[in-house]
Amino acid sequence: MVGCTKVSVPSFMTVSGERVEVDLDRVSSAGDVRDAVVSGTEAGVKSYYIKGDYSRLGMDGRDGNPFAGSGVETIDFSGVYGWDDVYMYCDCSNRMRMRGKGMKAACFRCQYPFAEYAYLEKVRFPDNFSVISEGLFSGCVSLLSVEAPEVHSVGTQAFENCFMLRNLILPEVDSVFSMAFDNCRELKELELPSLAFAGKGAFQNCAITKAVFPDLRTIEGEECFLRCDQLGYVDLPCLECLPSRTFSECPKISEIRICSVKTIGMSVLPCNHGDIDLYLTVEGDMDVDKNAFIGDLSTVTLVLNKDKMPGGGATPEADPETDTWAGVHWKEIRFVD
Repeated sequence: MVGCTKVSVPSFMTVSGERVEVDLDRVSSAGDVRDAVVSGTEAGVKSYYIKGDYSRLGMDGRDGNPFAGSGVETIDFSGVYGWDDVYMYCDCSNRMRMRGKGMKAACFRCQYPFAEYAYLEKVRFPDNFSVISEGLFSGCVSLLSVEAPEVHSVGTQAFENCFMLRNLILPEVDSVFSMAFDNCRELKELELPSLAFAGKGAFQNCAITKAVFPDLRTIEGEECFLRCDQLGYVDLPCLECLPSRTFSECPKISEIRICSVKTIGMSVLPCNHGDIDLYLTVEGDMDVDKNAFIGDLSTVTLVLNKDKMPGGGATPEADPETDTWAGVHWKEIRFVD
């Protein structure tokens, strides 16, 4: 084995340079995998390629991961099949929303920083892996990259406190549950072109600079982008309901386009901010909470549909002479068709 000729190599493992391949279909028991990983750690192995039947890996949640404490840096699961059934629940209703194939919750969760998976940097999953379960990588402070091309759901706190996470390849994700990316302080770019559902605080304390989700229709719960202190541009063209405190404590926001929103909750904008262009251009009546816009909005330019002009027929009606709408005085109010 790499770096240590005295360590015997089991028959289900193949060493090629610094790459160790594990064939789970040749494993007798999960204990054999654990023993082999221990030997690999002693030999200085940092990278594993896994193939075969997932059930033989013996991963049973947080306490059943053979890689715990191994110092592993890269794990490629792209040759694995037979994943567990994973069920996803909504926080607000506790009803099942999604199911798919993946790992049980919290398999790679670090209980303390720099603990079980302190060195884990890169993980790759195959096309038959469809769900990143609750807390799967929570606390993996060195994690840089995850590739999961067919994943459709990211569970609650899945990447919580992954401080170094920078690269996510998740082109098929349509659901992101509560606090999934909480405290991802290096995650500045996040492309989720198929995202349709986001849970409470899904992106809170995240470093994303743009929130451009063309298919996002539902935000369930408050504070979706709370304390995203690098967030500058928002475009959510299909969103119809904006929950309370969605953009609270986002001081760098300069433009928000939520052109289908018909319902607005409390305190949706940051209190401390610079100039903002806010586009609320949906046609028809809007349900606006009396505390939706608080603080000084003298730097906010509001863009409304022309049916909010006096006599336009939709409510709340704007007063362009005083730049007042929904009981709030704005820097300027403009109207579009």
